[in-house]
Amino acid sequence: LAAGDPPCMRPGGPPPPSVDASEHVTAVLQLDQINAYCEVSRQRFFDTLAGYASEDLPEAGISAGDRLGPRPVPHAAPFLSSMYGGSATFIHHASDGSTHPINNTDGFHQGDVLGSLGFALSTFPYLAQTLRQDLSVLGFSLVDNTALVGPLRNVFAMYDRIRLVLKRLNLRLQPRECLLHVPAWAGLQDPPQTLHDVMARYPECPAKYCSEGFSFLGLPLGTADFSRAFLDNVAAKIIATLDPINTLPDGRIYMQVMLQCVNLRPLYYIRNLPPWLSIPFANACDTAIINAVARYLCFPDDWRDHPHYSRAAFQLRLGIKQGGAGLTPGIMCIHSSFFASTSASLLSCGQTSLRDHIDRNLLGVNDPSSSRHSILRGFHLCRETLATHGARKEEDVAPHAPPPPPQPP
Repeated sequence: LAAGDPPCMRPGGPPPPSVDASEHVTAVLQLDQINAYCEVSRQRFFDTLAGYASEDLPEAGISAGDRLGPRPVPHAAPFLSSMYGGSATFIHHASDGSTHPINNTDGFHQGDVLGSLGFALSTFPYLAQTLRQDLSVLGFSLVDNTALVGPLRNVFAMYDRIRLVLKRLNLRLQPRECLLHVPAWAGLQDPPQTLHDVMARYPECPAKYCSEGFSFLGLPLGTADFSRAFLDNVAAKIIATLDPINTLPDGRIYMQVMLQCVNLRPLYYIRNLPPWLSIPFANACDTAIINAVARYLCFPDDWRDHPHYSRAAFQLRLGIKQGGAGLTPGIMCIHSSFFASTSASLLSCGQTSLRDHIDRNLLGVNDPSSSRHSILRGFHLCRETLATHGARKEEDVAPHAPPPPPQPP
């Protein structure tokens, strides 16, 4: 939601509005945990399986004996309880050669096929109940990564509440991975005094202020310049893998590696950012990938000038069912994937308190002067493109003329 050129940094156009230095400004906070799988309380796991809390968690509004909601996987609860109910014995080998046993009664082993399920059942019910204590903050988690979006002061209050709840779950936060971005303050290296005042009220809640944005779950969240630099770095890493792969002698293995290990990587990023940001990234990756394949197949250097070579390259981009290699270019997926992901996100956000404090100017809602990089500007662009040109059919072998580029605002 924070992608875009904030009004205070927009070149040209009307004079920028004054910076919102209030405690109600929308903030995005990322939280990460330390050694979470190994240290999480296994008792909370058993509580969730039973459907009742065995202890008080006042910060989450939970008292001993409270119902925790419907019992998850009730058919598997006896098996899971017996599997994790005992202790596992490890032997520690010290540097002086001595050894001693360690009884492990918390956490889940790294690599355990049920570890993710166990961790989720040990934490998510309590985090969800904690977030219900303040509906002005939208929170979401993926395993041990949590993000909070809402008014600045409410976000830090929730941060402190989550910290205390995690402590009762035998978990700790990683201070250096607790990152804060305020879209309205993008580009301000020195944040307003408001941030210092809020952080002073929560001394045990450190956070690193990121003026341009930060990476969350491997994806950029921040200004257009930050996201563009992030994508340039990703594209460079993808392109750097192409030459070593070109040394594979078996063509079948080469195509499998290109399909499953290279061509899928750009698709992970294009659904997260508006087309104005993702189109150059997709074009750079698509061009490098097809050029690498052309070199591997010993196409001449000027192969693009020969219709039969160009047709062969396009055939490789088709799906396997259509007689191609399945190397679908990212540029063909940008509008549909971003439209689908944004539709789902907006539907979810519309059902939460996020709509009450969202910064509409940054998102470009009914604002013709908003940034062309805004989420909703990209959403409408994708909608119009799909409605006007439709999705390309994979079975069409002859290349289509690309849709006209969107006009700048």
